[in-house]
Amino acid sequence: MKPSNDLFDLIKSLTKSEKRYFKLFASMQKGSKNYVKLFDVIEKQKVYNESLIKEKFKNEKFIKQLTFTKNYLYKLVFKSLIHYSKEGQIDGKLNEIINRAKLLYNKALYKQYFNILEKGKETALKYERFNLYLQMIELEKVIIIKKIFPEKDSSLLYRQEIFIINKIKNLAKYNMMVERLTGIYRVKGRSRDIGLNRFLENLKDHPLIKSEEMAISARAKEQYYFIHQLIADFYGDFEKMHFFAEKRFEIIQQNIHPFEDHSFNFWHDVLMYLLLLSIRFDKMEMVDKYYKMLGKYSKDTVSEHVTLFLIRTYLNIVLIIKNKEWDKLDGEVENIEKGFLKYEGKIDRNFEILIYSVIIKAYIHSKCFESALKYTNKLLNHPLVSVRQDVEWYSKILNLIVHYELKNYMLLEYLIKSTYRYLYKRSQLYKLESLILNFIRKLPRIKNDEELAEHFIFLKKGMTEIKDDPFEKNAFFFFDFIGWTDEKIKELKKK
Repeated sequence: MKPSNDLFDLIKSLTKSEKRYFKLFASMQKGSKNYVKLFDVIEKQKVYNESLIKEKFKNEKFIKQLTFTKNYLYKLVFKSLIHYSKEGQIDGKLNEIINRAKLLYNKALYKQYFNILEKGKETALKYERFNLYLQMIELEKVIIIKKIFPEKDSSLLYRQEIFIINKIKNLAKYNMMVERLTGIYRVKGRSRDIGLNRFLENLKDHPLIKSEEMAISARAKEQYYFIHQLIADFYGDFEKMHFFAEKRFEIIQQNIHPFEDHSFNFWHDVLMYLLLLSIRFDKMEMVDKYYKMLGKYSKDTVSEHVTLFLIRTYLNIVLIIKNKEWDKLDGEVENIEKGFLKYEGKIDRNFEILIYSVIIKAYIHSKCFESALKYTNKLLNHPLVSVRQDVEWYSKILNLIVHYELKNYMLLEYLIKSTYRYLYKRSQLYKLESLILNFIRKLPRIKNDEELAEHFIFLKKGMTEIKDDPFEKNAFFFFDFIGWTDEKIKELKKK
């Protein structure tokens, strides 16, 4: 039996078309339709309230078996969703072929049985549903056991099986590389140490990423280019990132079927990178093009609505920073908070952390330091902030800057020590971090604005000297530290 909240959440997640389909599906069921009455009441509730349901149906017989009715309704909603999704999703169609084949076999309609499996395999190969292709091979092997059609070449089945298994293994190897690289990125961020560089150089020598020809399916080729894109990202090489993101885009465009109807939307992922890189390179006509495509290649599901909200939100803040449209910032942040509330429990926490980090940067640049502090606290106190350790450690540095701007000097003394311990423990105390920590540590001893300006000039000089260092330059992509020192120097000279 499913808890009441599960039923409520399921009903509230339905789209308008799914609700219409459920009503149609329910109308074709036999017997009493009390569960439809229950559906209508729950669908109208904003918060689940069983007491109101019992009061509304107190004169109905089914209310005495409310638990049973709720459980039945939960199962029926799922059945309708499964039928609804089968009409448009390739996996549903292929599973239907497998089920039909089994029925044909039980009725000894062997010719139809093999014909439908042959057509099913063609479709499975076209859409690169290799696991379903293997299931059909297993069903075809009956010819080996029973010799129903002696003229059929049974060895062909084994060759097909080996062919498909090789594709599965090949794709799995690329997937494992992507998973490993994204995991490292979330801990290390862009490369700032020789050990990570050495790992990346060794990876580039791996046979599977030496040539696109090593990838033997469309999805493997997309992952091949994604690996190269991630490596370029580690190095902070945005031109190469853009090149490889475009190659991924081309692979998906030219082989659209293998990327259809997956839980993961490949279009969303590649378009987000292309949008961010187009913004970086001032290709605003491409930003408009890719932005429209985001909507075009999205399904009408809650999951994809949430993903679209996150991508668009993140991009909107990035554009506000780029264009310095600070008058739009509070309104956009308010929309974000409303969206987080609307989609509570459905948000990708990794993306939520990234959005908080870009909000912090926007508020620092716009000199709204109280708001920057609010979101710094949200980020650093986030229960899953360690999911993005790269963002966490940069945000600790920004936290020092925010407290400095708010003149929280007594608190800064403690924060410097805790930040130093945090970075040292994780071997992330690089030159830039050391410069900023040393600068803020000296603040209590600075006597006047003239002396403070000299310290900022010294800080800027130190930053300028290391900004092209291969192990330091990537830190400046996270936040415009030199731009911040410039602003402070200008402010102090005006006094």
